[in-house]
Amino acid sequence: MRTLVRMFKRPHNAHPTMHHTRRTAAPARRAVTLSDALAQVREYEGDNGPGDAYLEACIAAAHEACEQRTERALITSSWQLTMDGFPAACHGNPLAAIRILRCPVQAVVSIKYDDADGVEQTLATTGAYRVNIWAEPATITPVGSWPATLTGHTGTVRVTFLAGYGDSPADVPMPLRQWVLLAVG
Repeated sequence: MRTLVRMFKRPHNAHPTMHHTRRTAAPARRAVTLSDALAQVREYEGDNGPGDAYLEACIAAAHEACEQRTERALITSSWQLTMDGFPAACHGNPLAAIRILRCPVQAVVSIKYDDADGVEQTLATTGAYRVNIWAEPATITPVGSWPATLTGHTGTVRVTFLAGYGDSPADVPMPLRQWVLLAVG
């Protein structure tokens, strides 16, 4: 199990501002189907294994544990990264990039911020920033510089994004699916 975590977990790079990432919409499916779990359990316990409801709960718990441990989204879901301001260019971050640690990122939906007057603004999706979803962590860099935000407040920048390998369990890499199955039983 430790090998799987090392294989899929990135090293943490210090983010210049405080941030928090939370899921805003749950995935429609799990990384493993009930039939996959039933096949796994029946191989070891025969037909006298646990019921479907119990297995569904085990699948959900194993899926969540896998996502938390690897810091990855397995199935497409919506997330929001909240920061206390835009990052500034510095030695460790010369491009003032926002780093999205929950991978793989599929798309950035919006970037909202509270301007210096406390009014919520939305950055234009074209011309204001560039997104590199192929990097891990994914990065968002400004074209020019980031706008000024409300000072002395928390959560003044909010990045909404989609992350996950796809909409189907078949899109999830097999080592991660096997990890979920092993955790189920």
